[in-house]
Amino acid sequence: MSEYRIEVDIIACDGRGVCAERFPERIHLDDWGYPIIDPTPFGRSLLPHAKGAMAACPVLALRLERLSARPRRVRSAIVERWRHRSNVGARADRGKRPGYSRGFAPATTSTSPGRRRP
Repeated sequence: MSEYRIEVDIIACDGRGVCAERFPERIHLDDWGYPIIDPTPFGRSLLPHAKGAMAACPVLALRLERLSARPRRVRSAIVERWRHRSNVGARADRGKRPGYSRGFAPATTSTSPGRRRP
């Protein structure tokens, strides 16, 4: 069974209170009209109400988060960066002539050293 939780971006919210009208089971308003979210997870039975509250928010300050039963595998940022670099180079050089990697032509033996062919 999937569980969900709704969160509010309090900086984006302008306190109109439309979300509490659409989802009164989990959202209550304070004295100024800003939402107070019940942090307990809810099931699929309340999901249509939560989506209705998200759609009715004029500034889109609500976010629905799905809580998974099993923990996600998180990769290190260093590993992701390394995999990205190695894949980019392999794709860029695939199927090209040797010496033409990254769009540069090999050095020529012309009269001006350091100039490359277009």
